[in-house]
Amino acid sequence: MTRVLFVDDERMLLNALKCMLRGIRREWHMVFVDSGEAALSELGKNAYDVIVTDMRMPQMDGAELLRRVAEQWPDTGRVLLSGYTDEDARERVANVAHACLDKPCPATELCAAIEQQAA
Repeated sequence: MTRVLFVDDERMLLNALKCMLRGIRREWHMVFVDSGEAALSELGKNAYDVIVTDMRMPQMDGAELLRRVAEQWPDTGRVLLSGYTDEDARERVANVAHACLDKPCPATELCAAIEQQAA
């Protein structure tokens, strides 16, 4: 079973992702957290095949989170899912993300990116 960790500081977006991905809950074990700190804590307790994170979050943005994940859990697939990324942010995430997707993202595109990283 593929293990996926979703990170976004907007609870409504996390709930929307849960609803959107409800049909594959038997194929994936999914956990949803609302901060980079919570994501690192979760990764310290459980192994994940893929992490999917937003870019703009308070305290720790997605680029910093993915950098830390790349250092501590290099085998974890890293996907950025963001509605806003400026050129500086794209440069910061280029070396640590395996895939960058724009919000809104069709479920088929998100699932394909996750499956590709989990393989």
